Amino acid sequence: MYKSLVKDEQWHVRHSILFALPGILARVDAAQRRSLTVPSLVHLSSDPSDPVRSGLLEVLGEVIYTFRDDPAGPPRELLQLFIQDRDWSKDARSSPAPSYQSFHSVVDWFSDPERPIICAFNFPAVIFTVGAKRWPEVRNYYLHLAKFPTAKVLRTLAASLGEVAAIIGPENAQTDLIPIFLNALRSTEPEVRCKIIEALPKFALSLSESKREWIVAELSSVWLDLGGWREREDLARLLGELVSLAGGRVDSVVEIMSKALRDEVAAVREAAISSVCYSSAFPSSLTNSL
Repeated sequence: MYKSLVKDEQWHVRHSILFALPGILARVDAAQRRSLTVPSLVHLSSDPSDPVRSGLLEVLGEVIYTFRDDPAGPPRELLQLFIQDRDWSKDARSSPAPSYQSFHSVVDWFSDPERPIICAFNFPAVIFTVGAKRWPEVRNYYLHLAKFPTAKVLRTLAASLGEVAAIIGPENAQTDLIPIFLNALRSTEPEVRCKIIEALPKFALSLSESKREWIVAELSSVWLDLGGWREREDLARLLGELVSLAGGRVDSVVEIMSKALRDEVAAVREAAISSVCYSSAFPSSLTNSL
């Protein structure tokens, strides 16, 4: 029935059956999963209907995620549909066309204006599916999205940065994600800064001890650069967790705590007081120093 409906002459039918696919894939074996997805989705990626192609893009991350327990991982063809296999380090006008151009229209499929935000939202599931060993296959497109000039894309990536770091491991996180973290921390968009501070504890825990200490020191240096007081309030509420993250460099936490307790905004000062008074993470030597 699925194979019949994905070829239906009415685009509404082709569009609708796409959203039933993840549920079907969860109930079939690995061989069937591949035979159902690769031919049909590659074909639908060049569908003449815009809603069908957009629907495929929306469901693609979830489809890839259904291969998370497959020893062979997701099919390369599906990853190519998601990441657009090309050299993202070069300007788009000079980049070579993808090697899989023969099986669908590159212009139609990759020109969807919603592609960046949809892919940013689905990236954690895709990275979880491919795992740390296959991170290099999706890395370039992820880093490309991290440079996207749209706040909602950067906000989405910032919110999941901790999850991604935990999946790809300390070495990859140190090389590829720390620059994204720092850029988000200094973003001109308040929502991006708030999301990266929310992701801070899990992100830092995925790094080596020396890098965790360095991150805490960096937070102290950018305190006034955070812009809005809400970001400083959020960071002040994390003071207890920062003590654990800082390791031997508690002086950086003292600096942040001192700045928070002297902040011009009352809500920031109150958040800092709450963290100091009610967090068992603070040794008495730290509070006495203030």
